[in-house]
Amino acid sequence: MLSLPTKQAEKVNLYKGIMSSIEASAGSQVSAQLEPVLKRLQQYRDNLLQVAGFRNDSVALEKLADEAKEYISIWNNISQSFTFGKSKGSVDVKFTWYDSNTSEKKVTTNAATERLAMLYNLAIIYSQMGVNSVGLPDDHFKEAANSFLKAAWLLEKLKAESSCLKSPDFGLDLSEHNLHMCSHIMKAQAQYCTYEKVKATHPDKYALLAKLAMQASTYYGNAYSYASTAPLCKALDPKKFVAVLQFNETAYIAQAHYWDAVDKQKTCANTTKGMGKAVASIRKANQYLEAMKKHEKSLAPSVLNLYKELSKQLQEKRTQIENQNSKIYYESVPDTATEIDCMPFGQPISIEAELNKPYEGREILQRLVPPAVRQLEEDYKKEVGVVMQQAFDAAKKNDAMQTQTLGKFGLPAALHAVSGRAIPEDLWLRIKQCKERGGQNGLVQTLNGVVSIADNNENAIQKMFAQLKQEEEEDQRMREKYGSAWSRLPSNSINQTMITQINYYKQKLDQGRAADQNVKENIQQKKPLLDLLELDRDALTARIPKGGDSEEKLSPAATKLTDLLKELDSIKKEADSDTEEMIKAYKAESVSGDMTQIYQGIRDKRAVIFYVAGIDICRVEGEVHGGNKEPRRKREEATGAIPSNRVSHGRVRKGKIKLARQQRESQSNSASNV
Repeated sequence: MLSLPTKQAEKVNLYKGIMSSIEASAGSQVSAQLEPVLKRLQQYRDNLLQVAGFRNDSVALEKLADEAKEYISIWNNISQSFTFGKSKGSVDVKFTWYDSNTSEKKVTTNAATERLAMLYNLAIIYSQMGVNSVGLPDDHFKEAANSFLKAAWLLEKLKAESSCLKSPDFGLDLSEHNLHMCSHIMKAQAQYCTYEKVKATHPDKYALLAKLAMQASTYYGNAYSYASTAPLCKALDPKKFVAVLQFNETAYIAQAHYWDAVDKQKTCANTTKGMGKAVASIRKANQYLEAMKKHEKSLAPSVLNLYKELSKQLQEKRTQIENQNSKIYYESVPDTATEIDCMPFGQPISIEAELNKPYEGREILQRLVPPAVRQLEEDYKKEVGVVMQQAFDAAKKNDAMQTQTLGKFGLPAALHAVSGRAIPEDLWLRIKQCKERGGQNGLVQTLNGVVSIADNNENAIQKMFAQLKQEEEEDQRMREKYGSAWSRLPSNSINQTMITQINYYKQKLDQGRAADQNVKENIQQKKPLLDLLELDRDALTARIPKGGDSEEKLSPAATKLTDLLKELDSIKKEADSDTEEMIKAYKAESVSGDMTQIYQGIRDKRAVIFYVAGIDICRVEGEVHGGNKEPRRKREEATGAIPSNRVSHGRVRKGKIKLARQQRESQSNSASNV
């Protein structure tokens, strides 16, 4: 079992620094409420710096893992509410960490780096818990495998988060190559646990053992490929990591072919066929181990003993199988051995919920967001709204172009004329519903009512602004009158959230007014067409040109066009549904953490906005920069600032819109050809 080193750090007085910042900005009453939380935060950090001293104590490691998870949960809110460094309004604290591979010193005021370092040490804690479980006398393989898979999940999460930082100031151990290597090691060791468990409980499941061993070899091979890269091979102990990984890759692929040979030998005993393939498999196993001979000197003594034992086992089995084939079965031996499929034990186990577990004082911390971040939230809402509206306008323009293109061919009216039903039942149902709601006059009255509602909403918004301003002025008078005795949170800080929301609603109200005006203008332009709604069904039918003699049965061309129009309508409904889902997700998400990191200069605001809206920033900015590829890098760096559900929705929506556009173009071409 490979045991990974922890990151070391210097102690910092988080408690004193953050308490001073809270007292200065929110008063002594709030700082007193948060004092227990900050004391726990300080104690947990001090304890977690002692991980190396408890590597063989599983009980202590389990307690440290629980403390690390709560520390990260608290730190998630701390990093959203405070900035660190010497600048005004920041907590005067810096973090000093040492690379676990090179011992290189890194000093930073970046709260995100502190979080990444703690996540890394939590992964190492789980890794060491797995190593300790394997060494227990009883059967603890499942427990060990779960610990390794939790460590793998944490390392993959680290890989995703660290790659999204604009200015990474961490060491080699948090680099993409090292995290890739460590993640594959964890999955390989989890696979080892399953392999050993099956060997102990089902030693006759030869085919299963072959697949499990092949998967373990794949994991170790991936880890070895990363460990062999230039940045890592200079920092890692060759005998401890690189050579061991190479040996494990070779040993497990050799064992996979060994078990495959045993399985074919067993099958041949029942069917009298397949011994030649068994010989090919066992020879392949021996070939892999023979290739390791040139690396014997680089192997540690314990690994070298394993290599000699495995070589002896494989050689004995090879002699047995070859003798059986040459004396009993006389089968020819294929030039190549049978390919063996892989069988992974399981996927990395997520502990996301445990990293965001509620704790006492969480709601108070969440309210302590800097005013500058609140302003960023407000700007963000506005900019995203504009970008999303541009995307929706473009979609509407495409729909209008589609309707115009179909209209040039007389569609869909021409299809109605030859179908024997000049006005389809579903179309007449919509006309009838419009009539029941008052027709053209009802539409005008509804629009007037909407304008009246908008005026009432505008008045309500102005009253809310006035009340908030009055309350802030009263709070300021009390603060001037009573001084430090008036210890409640400043109103201008608390009210920022409400002001942001009110401005957001005001923006939506203005957009609604503009939309109402467009509808009003469209009604005036299309008044002659709206007058037709007053006619009954027979009168409307009389206005539509009749078809020829093909009313009973549509021609193949007309049938094809009908299907195409139905498909276009289905695509439009799906796109509208996706748009509604995206708007709901956008409104429901909290972006305080994202905006704090943008405020700290960790992520790129513009790329975040475009990505949330599902728009390709490369295309938008490429038009400005003459096709420069740099915007793509900026967008990819910013991806980590977006909650996963919004990222995935943006990608899905973009994909669906692209597919819908392709289908529309294809179907329009088909319509033209018909």
